[in-house]
Amino acid sequence: MDHAVKATRGRPWNTLRFENDELECLYQRYTLKLQRFSVLGVIALVVVLCGVMATLSFVYNNAPTFHNVFNSFVCLLFAIILILLQCRVIKDHHLPCLCYGILLFAAAICFVSMPTMGSIFPVDTKDTKDSE
Repeated sequence: MDHAVKATRGRPWNTLRFENDELECLYQRYTLKLQRFSVLGVIALVVVLCGVMATLSFVYNNAPTFHNVFNSFVCLLFAIILILLQCRVIKDHHLPCLCYGILLFAAAICFVSMPTMGSIFPVDTKDTKDSE
């Protein structure tokens, strides 16, 4: 079985394509399923990470701070997105936009969790209470 791959003109990003359209369609479906599975894994990881960070921050501080409220919000948002992905409400052609959204929120998590943010939004309230 010889499935030739030909270079197509007018497609600068993906120049290789199967000659058989049915085989090309099967390949595209396979890659979308792989991408969907990877996105599901990343979202589940972010849900667990933000949930644990929000819980530990709230237990440690015994008060709502910017960090645990933000982490709780991100955890809830990504849990909703995870449910929508599992129920197939979010279609495969929305995956690239969803990946950019994941990157944006991951950068926001990193920015909020930076130690230099402690002067603007204190990470813990125990140190500020003890010094007063």
